[in-house]
Amino acid sequence: MTDQLSSLQQQYITALRAYVHHGGELALSSAYELGRRALIDGMGVLDMAALHRAAIDDVVLTAPAHERGRWSERAATFFNELLSPFEMSFRGYRAANEDLQRLNETLQKQKRSLEAVNGELLARINASGVLQLLRLARSAWAAACHRRLQLRCAGEIPRPS
Repeated sequence: MTDQLSSLQQQYITALRAYVHHGGELALSSAYELGRRALIDGMGVLDMAALHRAAIDDVVLTAPAHERGRWSERAATFFNELLSPFEMSFRGYRAANEDLQRLNETLQKQKRSLEAVNGELLARINASGVLQLLRLARSAWAAACHRRLQLRCAGEIPRPS
């Protein structure tokens, strides 16, 4: 166990003990703050479960038999409060992920639309290019025919017999 987790465990046990004995929002808010700090420090839900298990062994299982049921319920409430920052973080992550998926879908649609427009433009360019080539070929053919006729008229090319 790391020093950080060990320190958190001692704080958790102390705060849990105060909550199961006296209850109250102030004692319960300490669970939330411990959870928030653990999340910031990079600890996970499984770390919190191990922490809680050790605290149950230390606080609830050593309680007088007639108090164990009530203390166990309070310990569950305390643990839920400890996990609240993790739950909020998870929900925020899920919402951000859903937003990113929607944006990704929008980008995919835009990409497909741009690809379709690009295809149309290429087809037009190709069609236009073919027409230009045909026009150039016709002009070249006409110019060649005209030049041949000029040469024939000038007597430089014999007439077919």
